[in-house]
Amino acid sequence: MGDKRWKVQERAVAQTLNGERVGPTGTLCALGDPEQVSVAEVGERSMEALDHEWRKTGEILKAIGDPTPADQLLRNALHKLCDAGRVERDPKEKKQGVTYRWRAKT
Repeated sequence: MGDKRWKVQERAVAQTLNGERVGPTGTLCALGDPEQVSVAEVGERSMEALDHEWRKTGEILKAIGDPTPADQLLRNALHKLCDAGRVERDPKEKKQGVTYRWRAKT
C-alpha cells in the first residue's frame, strides 16, 4: 500500500493591485479601514440594514456589505444596540444556541 500522507507543495499566490503584482514576498496591504469593522461602525451599518421587518443575523450580515465583519462582531454590535434600546431582539432573553431575529425599534 502506498504512502497516504499529504504532500505539501509551496505555491506562489499573486494578486494584482493597481496594476502591480503582489506575491508572497511582496508588501502586505490592508484590505480596508480598521474603523469600518469596529463594533460601533458595524452597529451603525447594521442600523442602515434594519427596518420594521424581523431579520436573522445572517441576513443582516449580507445586507451590510463590504467590508464584511466577522459574525461575532456583528452579534456583539447588535446586542449593544439592543441594550441601548435602538433595536429589538426576538427572543428578548439572551439564550445560547438560539437563532436571533432583529429589527429597528418601532
